[in-house]
Amino acid sequence: ADTGQVAFRTTYPTLNGGRSILTRSILLIFSLILAWWKLSKSLFCREYDVIYFYGRNFIAFAPMALVAFVTRTRTFYEINEWHGFRNFRRGRIDPFYWNDYLGRLLPFIYCHGVIVISQFISEKYARKLSRVFLLPSIFDFRKSNKANSLASAESRSFSIVYAGSCKPNDGFGHVLDAVDSIVSRIPAIRLEVLGTDGIHGFARQYRDRCMKSTTLCKVVHFNGFLSEEEYSTKLYSASCLLVPRPDTEEVRAAFPTRIPEFLSTGNALITSAVPDANLYLQDRVDAYLYDANDSNSLANTLVEIFENAGARSEVGLAGKLKAQRCFCFVANTKKLLSYLNQ
Repeated sequence: ADTGQVAFRTTYPTLNGGRSILTRSILLIFSLILAWWKLSKSLFCREYDVIYFYGRNFIAFAPMALVAFVTRTRTFYEINEWHGFRNFRRGRIDPFYWNDYLGRLLPFIYCHGVIVISQFISEKYARKLSRVFLLPSIFDFRKSNKANSLASAESRSFSIVYAGSCKPNDGFGHVLDAVDSIVSRIPAIRLEVLGTDGIHGFARQYRDRCMKSTTLCKVVHFNGFLSEEEYSTKLYSASCLLVPRPDTEEVRAAFPTRIPEFLSTGNALITSAVPDANLYLQDRVDAYLYDANDSNSLANTLVEIFENAGARSEVGLAGKLKAQRCFCFVANTKKLLSYLNQ
């Protein structure tokens, strides 16, 4: 807690404050040193039984890992992403790549267990480490019960909701291809994009494409950031919720928080059949799974859902029950605490 608090207070407020990269770098270094000192003092005083590293930051974690080794403090790492050198601007010569890569190696030096978010990462560590705990994205389903009161009446349109920033690895381009190809078959179709206005960031190219298209400009709506109540209303009043995931190494290594969140609404979820979604969900039983990177497969799935409202409702309710069994934060937290205490 001290580490995160110190780093947050000294660096985060300056990100958009107009300060130079040099100034921010100096502040970050001082925050890390202060965090190392505070945590080291606590470890040597035996104030903590366990140290839990979240992420793969070698520069930030290595000094603490050394102190944990000296004090024989039980150490755990949570790894929830996996980036190859191609994910970094300068490839293998990018210092951030080596910071990330060496951070992934720290568990092999000294640790008592690794918590991973996917089978892909689990297999990386299970070859040499005996204690690997698979923990998918979890969700507080008490929020879903509360949000049910916010659901608006069913709309006459066929509303598809996507939430995200339209990053390159989100597969949003295939979504636009699919929607564009079925507008004539589903005239009332609407694609609601939540979380970005399409003017800034990655979504800008997609908004430009929609504005130039005579069909997409009428059915794709970039809503930007919404209030919590507005966001919940959009989710619960949707005909279906979409989590597109292209089949890449980075995607296989992750597990999106959107999946349990969307399933909690009881509306039908559409996502690609990329691990680990197909590990928990069965096609047309708990969710609709389509072939990744195939806009035609997604288009056919959307048409099927539109034409079979009864089946869509049954799949949505079954998906909610499955999510409560697999992704409930209460049950999974208890399992994690038991794992840490072993």
